[in-house]
Amino acid sequence: GTIFIYSGVYHENLQIWDSVIIQGENRTNTTVDGGGMGDAIIQVLGGNATLQELTIKHSEGSKVGLLLDSSDNMILDCSVINHFYGVYVQSMYNNTVRNCTFSDNTIGFFFDHSDNNCVSGCLITRNEQGVLLYDNCNNNRITNCTISENTEGLFFRDLSNDNSISQCHISHNGIGVRLWDGKKNLFFLNTFKDYTNHTESTISDNLWYTREKINYTLEGVRYYG
Repeated sequence: GTIFIYSGVYHENLQIWDSVIIQGENRTNTTVDGGGMGDAIIQVLGGNATLQELTIKHSEGSKVGLLLDSSDNMILDCSVINHFYGVYVQSMYNNTVRNCTFSDNTIGFFFDHSDNNCVSGCLITRNEQGVLLYDNCNNNRITNCTISENTEGLFFRDLSNDNSISQCHISHNGIGVRLWDGKKNLFFLNTFKDYTNHTESTISDNLWYTREKINYTLEGVRYYG
């Protein structure tokens, strides 16, 4: 079923156990404000849920805006603002986050032991760490995102391997990409601009090109093979 939320500010902490669509009227004017209460503003616990057109803001301390404690969820067209963890995913898989904004968090995305998740078309900005793949996170995809004005844009560590980062615009971060003990992560068709350190790599062996020839368009220019 679908739960429609009209425009307004809702001072709530939600737990979602069912396969349900929660549809905000529009994310500019439909806000779930945690007011610093509870461990997470929204907890998705049952799986196969969809959240769309919401702004989730104002947890405090070491708290979470959106906790995905389940798999096969979709987060679409949302804004997640002013948390320690914007999104926290641990030991879960096949979650999709698309066309969302993550700003002014300590960590925009935190993944731990989580595989096969997809982040696409997102704006990830003004966080201390934009995306952190913390430990044994594999086969995740980050594509077509703008990652800017973070202290660290992307940080993959502790055997987070075989992830794919493509067609992202990575700019004005302190460090664009930081890799620590990560292997076979694939970076291609990304644009790096305007900061001191594009990449920092320790105990890592990754790929910075496609495994085969492809045709592509980059910044409006078409390239062949």
